[in-house]
Amino acid sequence: VAMPVVLDKDSGAWTIEVKEIGTGAGQLRHPPQPTYKGGRGISLFTGGPIPSDYIKAMAQQGKMGSALYAVVLKTRSGLHFRPAERRDREALAAAEAELARLRPEWERNNIIPTEEYPRVTTDERPRLYGMPRWADMFSPRQLLAMGVLVEELGHLRPEIIAAEGEEAGEAIVHLLAFALDKFANYSNMLASWNAPWGSLRSVFDRHDFSFKATFAEMAACVAGSGLAWAIENVAEAWQKLAKLPRANGARPVCFTHGDAANLLHLDDGSVTAVVVDPPYADNVQYGELADFFYVWLKRTQGHRRPEWFSTYLCKREREEAVVNLVRHRENGALSAAEARERAHAF
Repeated sequence: VAMPVVLDKDSGAWTIEVKEIGTGAGQLRHPPQPTYKGGRGISLFTGGPIPSDYIKAMAQQGKMGSALYAVVLKTRSGLHFRPAERRDREALAAAEAELARLRPEWERNNIIPTEEYPRVTTDERPRLYGMPRWADMFSPRQLLAMGVLVEELGHLRPEIIAAEGEEAGEAIVHLLAFALDKFANYSNMLASWNAPWGSLRSVFDRHDFSFKATFAEMAACVAGSGLAWAIENVAEAWQKLAKLPRANGARPVCFTHGDAANLLHLDDGSVTAVVVDPPYADNVQYGELADFFYVWLKRTQGHRRPEWFSTYLCKREREEAVVNLVRHRENGALSAAEARERAHAF
């Protein structure tokens, strides 16, 4: 299917139609041309170009905004697409109003991530497109959902521990914190629609924070999907991991958390193998990407190991063995070639 836009040029309003692609009656022979490509837009009303600098300037002034384009429903006969209706838009407005009511308290109680997106980074796009803080990567409805989930997990924690005991209870809260991170990964303004699969792509379908002119999101409270899917997915992964120590031939292993460049605590001759991940040179900036999850885990798991979450964002200047030019530019004093040489040497 395709969803061409229907314009009312007199009022400046627009909606969509849902059309099948084909040669039959009422079908579209070709999908409509995209209205955004390579950072530049095309006006629906005039067909004229919208420069990328103008789009970024509006975004940085908080004037980007978003509009509901379509709703997709899972039915027994397959996916069903429909235009946005008045009740949908009213629900979005209600969510925005509720977030505005709750946000001051949430920020005081450290429920949502107000940390700034880093200024020293290999991917400046979140800042360029009006997302200077990690919370800005979420639309009002998405941020409302995440804030409620973080707050409720905090409320549930003493109940879970009382029912399950300290050790098992904290482990359950830990897994639920992972489920919240999983849900956040698929319900933000950098997630997108995967047309061939009829599903969502997460933020990290690529190893970056690329801007999405059209984003997609999960509905949190739908049976078998949304938050329920995230919880089931995390629980299934944990069940498989939990079988490994019980496998035939399994032996106890000791985990330590520290600096891999300083292994003085290990006995001579005690290392059988060294498994390294990363580095892949400059292919994946793991530390920069991990901040997306770190800022939420800090709020859901920071109570357990405060020393792991004591820094503003992930530690990486000395802790991560990757080639990262921006950390070696010395505020622009070095050329790209000089910075690259230093980064590889590091």
